[in-house]
Amino acid sequence: MRVISQCGKYDLPYESFVLICERTMIYAVSMSGNGTKQWLVAQYEMPEKAEKAMEMLRESYNSIEFMKCCHPEETFSAMRNILSSEDFDRAASSCFKFPADDEIEVEE
Repeated sequence: MRVISQCGKYDLPYESFVLICERTMIYAVSMSGNGTKQWLVAQYEMPEKAEKAMEMLRESYNSIEFMKCCHPEETFSAMRNILSSEDFDRAASSCFKFPADDEIEVEE
């Protein structure tokens, strides 16, 4: 799954980053032999909105994984034979873009 930052500037592979919610900000963190790098991927007015955005991310990922598990095996096999590996991966994956602050409603 691809994770797109709120502003659209960053497009990250979900499986390669750690996403951290700190109060009103959400960061993507990458740890490698060259050290740790971090990118601000979303910012909200209230911590509750940031937490809600993280919940939305997890729900999106779980839905995609569920669809992959439930999809008929024969169809996936047939598509793998028709499409290149790159095209198949693109078709089978999905994206989650962090919503804007005004797109998230939280209970007060």
